Amino acid sequence: MKLRHILYENVSVKGKAQFHQFIGGELEIEDAEEIKELLKNKNIEEIKEELPAVEESAGDTSEDSQEIEKTDKKKGKQK
Repeated sequence: MKLRHILYENVSVKGKAQFHQFIGGELEIEDAEEIKELLKNKNIEEIKEELPAVEESAGDTSEDSQEIEKTDKKKGKQK
């Protein structure tokens, strides 16, 4: 899981058992207990990856634009 420090790019933060180094404002960590402890800090948030959702929405928009084109063509014929 990736975490992001909101205020600082390079900072060390103490977790439950050890210190963790945020580099470029980000930290990748797998230990669930450490993640839970770090997320108690209001300046740390989880980075949510939305790659699959972006692909789906891109497909939806192309279908919508095709429907709009069909509607425009029908209106043009009526005039």
